[in-house]
Amino acid sequence: MNWRVAGVVAAVVIAVGAAWIGLKGGGANSGSGLFGSGDTAWEVATDTDKLTGAKSPKATLRHATDDGGTINVTATCDSSTIAFDFEYHAKTDDDAHSAFEMQGEGQYIHIPYRIDSGEVQEVVSKAQYANLAEAVFAYDLPNASGPAQSGDPLMNGIAAMATAFAPGLGPQDLRKFLHANEVRFELPLAGGKSEVVGVRPQDAAFQEFVAACRIDLAAFDADAGKKDADARAAADQKAADQAKANLEAKQHDDAIVAAAQARVVAMKNACTTGGVTLRVLGGTTLSAPDNEAENIGRVDYGQIIETIADPAAVARGFCLIHFARDGQDVKGMILVGDLEPASTSP
Repeated sequence: MNWRVAGVVAAVVIAVGAAWIGLKGGGANSGSGLFGSGDTAWEVATDTDKLTGAKSPKATLRHATDDGGTINVTATCDSSTIAFDFEYHAKTDDDAHSAFEMQGEGQYIHIPYRIDSGEVQEVVSKAQYANLAEAVFAYDLPNASGPAQSGDPLMNGIAAMATAFAPGLGPQDLRKFLHANEVRFELPLAGGKSEVVGVRPQDAAFQEFVAACRIDLAAFDADAGKKDADARAAADQKAADQAKANLEAKQHDDAIVAAAQARVVAMKNACTTGGVTLRVLGGTTLSAPDNEAENIGRVDYGQIIETIADPAAVARGFCLIHFARDGQDVKGMILVGDLEPASTSP
């Protein structure tokens, strides 16, 4: 591909839930497309930079459209990226006819595509030229050498340019592309029609191009396997940590409940037998000794009391107590749950 600095295209990938008519099985506006009788075979060549002498692999294919025009497909690459240019020329080759359908105030070309029988996705191509669209596939290997083997300095920036046009999104997975039997692109033509152009990554000529790019698919697979294993290990560790935290939280809650239950049992026993020194757990209402419904005052938090044996009161949830206040002995009932051992730290 001849890089047009002013018109370099960024491609980003967006998942699309609905199937597109041209990729799902035809329709009045869908092109004949995938390696039809008018398609040529891939031609693999090498471009040489006139200034640096650097060599870059290139593969080209010509696709005949239903309207009698052509779509010239050009693939360029480095060791971790393949970029496809789709250049459309209608039978009436002028600016009005040789154009893709634009969206977003004429700045974006939305290209549905499908890898084998997978979900339909979408490449959003931003370009200055109405008849030029691009799809980029890349794989990010740790410590990748970038375009050192290809000698094309622009290829190293493809992913960065895509991210710059659409922050947070980037090219599609090159590894998935290279493992595919066929990848179909539905190119939207001006006027509401579309043309399906197919690429078969396993085609011998295309494999020749991939080899010239020095793309190491085995390294991609190994890296993807490691990433999957690391992700599974991280997920397993997170699940284990969460399970441990849940168990510890349950044990903590169970211990609190058990301690509370044990305290209530101990307080009931103390109120049943009488003569036990306890402390008021919180400020609470003091009821009459013979009628818990009659309020005769309050008992302050931390007040030390002595229990008086009254099993009947305990059966109703109360404890009969007495304590000294202002030189007088005060007697009444409070709730059993408002008592704790006098030895407990306040």
